[in-house]
Amino acid sequence: MRIAGRVSTGKQIFSDCCTLIFEADDMTLPPALHGFYAGRLVTREDVWPAVVSFSGKPGNEADVLLNSSAALADNQPSALEIYAEILPSDCTMFSELTEKECREYLALALQQAENYPRELTFHTSHSDETQALAQALSNSLHPGDLIVLQGDLGAGKSVFARGIARGLEIACPIPSPTFTILNVYEEGRVPFYHFDWYRIEDPEELDVMGAGDYIRGNGVTAVEWAERAPEKLGDQFLLVNIEKQADERLIGLHCAGLFRSLNRQMLPEALKC
Repeated sequence: MRIAGRVSTGKQIFSDCCTLIFEADDMTLPPALHGFYAGRLVTREDVWPAVVSFSGKPGNEADVLLNSSAALADNQPSALEIYAEILPSDCTMFSELTEKECREYLALALQQAENYPRELTFHTSHSDETQALAQALSNSLHPGDLIVLQGDLGAGKSVFARGIARGLEIACPIPSPTFTILNVYEEGRVPFYHFDWYRIEDPEELDVMGAGDYIRGNGVTAVEWAERAPEKLGDQFLLVNIEKQADERLIGLHCAGLFRSLNRQMLPEALKC
């Protein structure tokens, strides 16, 4: 679960530990979230493993405990990612914890964060494996997600897009949209919008065709040759970089900006580098 908001205040509690007040944007945090959670504070520039407490705060505030004083800057745009409740659910506030307890909680948060990395690298030896990786990734995709496919001609971008489509339960053929620029599929569990911007000469062409209505819309969007119009991507997407290396492909997944972290357990272990 990801909750967008901003850090409003913070204070140093030990030499290398601080607490922050996180204010969620335009929402009231669900009462069921009360307790301690291993989480992560993510900005466009930095990522900090953290412990989050929803105990005893107003409806849209939470305490964040982390061991980086660099996060103390006021009004820093941020996103809060909460992955699993692995710490005790009680009403103890961070101000009442001992230094030993704070460090134990932070150690658990760091351990949990390893299951949700911001980037991973895989190797595939044939197109079936590339498609299987994409299909596994699609199980964690949601409406509004943007996937940027990067690689040379013949690297396997369209193969990866087909794998996403199969994972979204789209059974029809998935041809490359090289000449149509966009192929729309609405018969899956969520719509899939497949762009190829190779033939785009002017980024304004995308505005004319209404590309913005699809990107960040109610489906999953994949874009090949996004470097033709990078300004149309925004700063929150999953970058998939595919490199040809002899008889295999090296596939790197990187969460850009505030795109939520990867779930390591949902991706094929055998293909990881």
